[in-house]
Amino acid sequence: MTNNPDKMEEQKPITGGEFLIRDVKPEEVFIPDEWSEEQKMMEQMCVDFVNQEIVPHLDRIDSMEDGLMESIVTKAGAQGHSDSFK
Repeated sequence: MTNNPDKMEEQKPITGGEFLIRDVKPEEVFIPDEWSEEQKMMEQMCVDFVNQEIVPHLDRIDSMEDGLMESIVTKAGAQGHSDSFK
């Protein structure tokens, strides 16, 4: 975004490795070292969920077992991970 209110322009958020191919200012790059405590807790909650609810069932996921993904997504939503799917 520019500081000139007459020429306000929206810039798309940086995604993935886009910072490697797009000119960006250092303050525009979001890195884990700058996460708040809440963000770090959310990360750990997601890691724990993956390790407990996904990794043990990889074979079943790969075989596309009926109802399994729906069950996992429902559990994820119940634990507050629904924003992770946006």
